[in-house]
Amino acid sequence: MHSLLLPAILLASMAHAISLSSVMEPHESRHCFYADVQDPKNRLHFYYSVSHTRVSTAGVVPVKLRVFGPGGEQLEEHPAKAVMETTVQPSRPGQYSFCLEHDKQPSRKVVDVDLSEQLAEGTRRAISDDKNPLGQRLEKTNDKLKHDLEDLLHTLKYIKNREKRNMETVEETNGRIWWFSIIEIILVVGMSIAQVTILRQMFGTSNRPRV
Repeated sequence: MHSLLLPAILLASMAHAISLSSVMEPHESRHCFYADVQDPKNRLHFYYSVSHTRVSTAGVVPVKLRVFGPGGEQLEEHPAKAVMETTVQPSRPGQYSFCLEHDKQPSRKVVDVDLSEQLAEGTRRAISDDKNPLGQRLEKTNDKLKHDLEDLLHTLKYIKNREKRNMETVEETNGRIWWFSIIEIILVVGMSIAQVTILRQMFGTSNRPRV
């Protein structure tokens, strides 16, 4: 059963949202996050970003995303990406799984994850008085501001992760340049010593006339 392949990373009753960073090891076939849904009218929003990897030449290696329902059925499958977000509409109460998988190169990765529950429209409207037009307008404005702030937060996280990846690439490139410089210096010094040695062997002993 595929449930045996799912490492128990997170098991939470979703109230609003959680944000965390998790390490994905090379030997893991799947790295999963779980959400217990009680009201199927609410939607689940999942966002991840690969912020770090130990692959030296390929840079950031993307990961695949699969979403499973309470019965183990696959609901969604997304291609390998370094940054991804999706929204799932639950069909029934139960535990939903968001599983990350290595693409082509299993490697140690640090993944930043946001998992949130978006309340249904009817649930949000029940908070305010339907007969109060001002309250409805305020609620719509509040929803719009919340959505804009979530988009801004995701954009800032993407920029932060991209900056981290660029800094890792720069540091790795600087390290390579340093080692190449050392090797180049050693080669130049070695060639100079070899040239001096050869010249001394060729011209160091001259045939002097005997008296």
